[in-house]
Amino acid sequence: MESLTNIWSIVLLFVLRLGVPIFITLFLGYLLKRLDARWQAEARESRKAAEAAAAKKPLAVPKPAGQRPIQPLYALDASGVLPCWKVKGCTAAMQAACAASHQPNVACWQARTTAEGRLPSECKGCELHVPVPYVMAESRVLH
Repeated sequence: MESLTNIWSIVLLFVLRLGVPIFITLFLGYLLKRLDARWQAEARESRKAAEAAAAKKPLAVPKPAGQRPIQPLYALDASGVLPCWKVKGCTAAMQAACAASHQPNVACWQARTTAEGRLPSECKGCELHVPVPYVMAESRVLH
């Protein structure tokens, strides 16, 4: 009789040792699955509301060529900003003397540094100047 009690206690402890963690894991998985389903339903509702709002918003239709104002086209550098001579408002004579206007594919401060041998003092505070640890000796266009 005593051995039967020992066997039952071992089985009970074995079930407690393995069964309870497995049950807790399955219960938490069930709760997370319900939470995920709720979140997906909320996302679907918000996506439908956004699509409905976008459907009500009028589409932007470009004007015909004759109705658009004429705007001069400028080549933009890699960062998408206007060339320095347009930002600074240089005259045609200043533009002709500047190394930056002759190399539009290179940043203005880099072209002037290459041409003059050192970074000009007015370039240090300029918004177009991006400090880097080195300056390329020649201009390269990456394709």
